[in-house]
Amino acid sequence: MDIQTHARALNESRIKAHKELNDHFDAVVKAHPGQPMNEEEKAVEARILGEIEALEAEIKRFVDREQREQESATIRDAYDSVFAQTPAHQRAESDVERFTAWAKGTGPGNAASEKGQVGQAFAFNLKNGQAMVEAVRAGADVKDIRNAIWTTVDSGSLLVPTELDSTIYQYLTASVAMMRMPTRKINSTSGNPINFPKVVTHGIGTQVGEGTAIGGTDAVFGHVTLNSYKYGELVKLSSETIADDGVDILSFVAGNVARAVGEIVAAALVTGGGSGAPNGIETAVTNAFAPTGGTIHGLVAGVSYENLVDLVYSVNDNYRSRPSAAWLMRDKTAGALRKLRDGAGGTVGAVLWEPSLTSGIQNGQPDRLLGFPVYTDPNVASVASTKKVAYFGDWDSYFVRTVGGFRFERSDEFSFDTDESTFRGLMRVDGDAADANAINAIRVV
Repeated sequence: MDIQTHARALNESRIKAHKELNDHFDAVVKAHPGQPMNEEEKAVEARILGEIEALEAEIKRFVDREQREQESATIRDAYDSVFAQTPAHQRAESDVERFTAWAKGTGPGNAASEKGQVGQAFAFNLKNGQAMVEAVRAGADVKDIRNAIWTTVDSGSLLVPTELDSTIYQYLTASVAMMRMPTRKINSTSGNPINFPKVVTHGIGTQVGEGTAIGGTDAVFGHVTLNSYKYGELVKLSSETIADDGVDILSFVAGNVARAVGEIVAAALVTGGGSGAPNGIETAVTNAFAPTGGTIHGLVAGVSYENLVDLVYSVNDNYRSRPSAAWLMRDKTAGALRKLRDGAGGTVGAVLWEPSLTSGIQNGQPDRLLGFPVYTDPNVASVASTKKVAYFGDWDSYFVRTVGGFRFERSDEFSFDTDESTFRGLMRVDGDAADANAINAIRVV
């Protein structure tokens, strides 16, 4: 069974579980309308929710791994189709082979002219990785991408693949929701501050008569300054592990370090306060809609179907109609919202949550709420008084800046006494909202 068939089967089971949950709610309302669930009914609800959560966890575990392998296989096939037709003297050693040799200390350690490798450091080009992965996810096949699978150095005399750049980008985006979402990605070569215009208030036009001066109000602009804040992680490996040919150095070192850095970057892009850190979405979004009533099964106080509709329409249609319009919330909030209905304060009527049959599948779509895709991040605030628990708007207005690539460094001296080599991963990133009107939040009262 291939990845798409298996993922689709898991999603079908998840949708069936959602239907069972909805049928259960209907039966409860019919049995004793307006009354809370009894203990037996709560137990049934808990069982079904447990099945849904287990299926979602399995989909995430399976699809994250299998999709990464499938995407990598597509890139490798494209790479092979190019290099099979390339004279041997023009071929470069593959990225994976060079990284493994570098990690084992067997490569030419001071070959500063080699792509990605300078002394004890090994750099990855995130821009190349992003372009390649997004091309594959957009449905590009081997023929479409094989001309983009390599770069040239030494005036075009050497072909160098970008397979490893794509792998690192996959590990990073698995942890960073703000990189998976349709945010504006910017990659620069230097870490100097960059200023971008920020719309504070849009201008308003006016009707103009013949021979009359044009009036109206001017737009108010500010600026967003994107800096570069450094995030890193260390991992140690014994000399025996490094020397063992049976150990997948790439998966262990690159995967663990990139994932760990990705998790701290994810937190910064959501909760960063903007001083010495990215201006995370929590502080960048100042428009917070505070509903005045309604609950979602006792879990999300102050939120109802009407409140969610109000939040969507608090964002101008110019933003709502863009393909980058979406929701962001934490998983537990999503778990509560998927039980919400469109009548009687969210307890009866049509279910709002639309589980996707293709969630996690290549070119698939995430679940939707009120017709818009839903992304989750564990760093979004949990349900508590005054907290912003969900965001909606045009995410193309939030800029995520990365500087250079993802850099690995190796030290054989740091843990010399324990006969270990230490690997360090470093990434520079910043983020901020460039339009104060594009995204709103819902705040619990």
